[in-house]
Amino acid sequence: MTSLILLVVLIASPWISQAQVTITLPDFAIVEDGEIRLGNFAFIEGKSEDADRLRDMSIPVNINEDQTVTVNRTDLKGALKSNETINITGALTVQIAVWNDGLPASEICGLIERYFSSLSGDSLQISIKPVQKDAQIFSSCEPPVSGRILNNETPSPGQQVISLDCIDGSGKRIRHHQNVRVKVLAQVAHPLELIKRGSKIAADNIEIRTVAFESGSISALALSPHNLIGLEASRHLSPGSPIRWDQVCLPPDIRKGDGVEIVVKSGSFKIKAAARALESGSAGDEIWVRLESNQKRLRAVVVDTDHVTLQ
Repeated sequence: MTSLILLVVLIASPWISQAQVTITLPDFAIVEDGEIRLGNFAFIEGKSEDADRLRDMSIPVNINEDQTVTVNRTDLKGALKSNETINITGALTVQIAVWNDGLPASEICGLIERYFSSLSGDSLQISIKPVQKDAQIFSSCEPPVSGRILNNETPSPGQQVISLDCIDGSGKRIRHHQNVRVKVLAQVAHPLELIKRGSKIAADNIEIRTVAFESGSISALALSPHNLIGLEASRHLSPGSPIRWDQVCLPPDIRKGDGVEIVVKSGSFKIKAAARALESGSAGDEIWVRLESNQKRLRAVVVDTDHVTLQ
């Protein structure tokens, strides 16, 4: 489903005074067909003449074939010439649908889908469909209807409820719970061969696949697989199974068996000694080392890839 990123073209108006006006953008809005005013979908705080004129300001839009419009906060702020007396808060992007005598559940699900897709970026493709396809919602409300989505995280695949906190054109508050089915297309990494514990993840030993998930949790999966490159397997990774974040870690700065230099500072004096790492560790970790001179074991703190210091 395509959405238009709206570039609002407005002329800076001379009547914008120094009175503070706050424009709060909702996550989504449902407006009447025809002219779309800023006050139809935004909450404009302020009792000045400027605030009243902003509420009545017409926004020229091109409505998509799917009867939707997307309003981006950055574009809106630029159209208002970034006047310091106007503070724009709330959603980064407003998803807007056009009212048609009672809104089909599929349309509100389309708004929810685009909202979560804007949060997840390119790593996920989210499909949200109503459980009851022909249900009509908001049929007793006075348009426009604006609101926010109460679910804070990207929904997991499967059937669940998305909660909406809304207000209609008469000022009536509505809490709507939409029963939906969620399908997620995600890019995940699979080992091409057995990757042993301690081995690095590289572009030539993994394959990135797009997988459809219709149930279960995907939060543990490495959903930005390109970020795996250079990490280290914390356990054996078998081919055919998607890689999870709890199966990888950052490579240690010092590995067991590495030669290191112990550096101890005291005032203007610096003492150095050669040692061998008996454990792996990263900066800040405490590990066992053995002095090369007399084979004495010491506890030392990793400083960087070549140096440790004594507590």
